[in-house]
Amino acid sequence: MRDDRLELYADVNVLMNALLAWHGDEAPIAVAAQTTEYTGDPSSVMLSLIGSGELVNGRRLVLHSSRRVLLLTRAKLREHYGWADEPLNEATLFLIGLVRDSDGIVCRDDDVVTTVQLPGLTDQEDVHRFSEAARCGANLLLTNDDDLLSAADPSVQPFIITPRSFVQRYLTGSA
Repeated sequence: MRDDRLELYADVNVLMNALLAWHGDEAPIAVAAQTTEYTGDPSSVMLSLIGSGELVNGRRLVLHSSRRVLLLTRAKLREHYGWADEPLNEATLFLIGLVRDSDGIVCRDDDVVTTVQLPGLTDQEDVHRFSEAARCGANLLLTNDDDLLSAADPSVQPFIITPRSFVQRYLTGSA
């Protein structure tokens, strides 16, 4: 981790909300960054900021992901929202492009050889997600998952936070 970067790992639910922005958050937000104003679901605001390359509090946003998260996002978009192959492929390429262009990494399952235990986190999928974020070197794990959020410990990185809290804390200065 470098001081000039804020390294983010987005959970499946965050990526889905960003891709389904028209179905997402019921309370859209507006944030003025350095050069542009972003409006919408906090997840889509976050991905827009990453894509823009704008600095946030003097730091560049870096998006990390994993092969597993990308595959789960595809599966849920297909199963729950009926997305066909073409939009799924476009969405996947878009997310991989954001990771690449922000200088992030896409972890493979093989890259996560040890799990990182966080007290209070018992669901194995959540443990794996936290371990992936830690393996990628993320400062923050962005999620809307209640089990992950209830296990958040400010003294442990990656810190677990909602996209809305991320936007409020890092972009508007309120917590």
